[in-house]
Amino acid sequence: MTHATSADGTSIAWERRGDTGPVLVLVDGAMGHRGFGPMPALADHLADAFRVVLYDRRGRGDSGDTAPFHRDREVEDLAAVVEAQGENVALFGISSGAMLALRGAAAIPGVRQAVVFEPPMYLDGTFEPDPPDFRERIDTLLAAGDRDGAVSLFMRVVGVPRLGVAMMRWMWWVWPKLCATAHTLPYDFAQLGDTHRGG
Repeated sequence: MTHATSADGTSIAWERRGDTGPVLVLVDGAMGHRGFGPMPALADHLADAFRVVLYDRRGRGDSGDTAPFHRDREVEDLAAVVEAQGENVALFGISSGAMLALRGAAAIPGVRQAVVFEPPMYLDGTFEPDPPDFRERIDTLLAAGDRDGAVSLFMRVVGVPRLGVAMMRWMWWVWPKLCATAHTLPYDFAQLGDTHRGG
């Protein structure tokens, strides 16, 4: 693991897997990081063909989290990771990370292409938009220190059945890791803007 320094001085942790091929930076969705979520396994699968970069988004894993937050800070974080590679890169982002990858591709000179999977853009009427007060309820729960409640609400809104959430609470290898990064959910919402509200 090494660190890149973002424009506001925040330390952003990253690591590389694979020794050959073009550089591919993976951008996690909500609550994922180098040690948790789908990206580490994906990196292992791609490491024969790419030099795969995993990084911890701001406030997750081994990365810092300098206040105040603005969604541009995460683009700057990604830019620092891209610059640390010393050459042009491709980005792969999933969910809210897909939105961050798109923002990064538009703003970072060293990005040559972006591939996005399931960007949360509810624009065609095929998905139910988030409840109007969803983000405010998450903020309230986090302000009260209720990370468990914030993760539960988030999971329910994104479609996990009530029974599924109850079962996840018993998964000691999953639930605490989700709660550990729950405070970054507003950062994901910032990347989405209004794309998840059905407008």
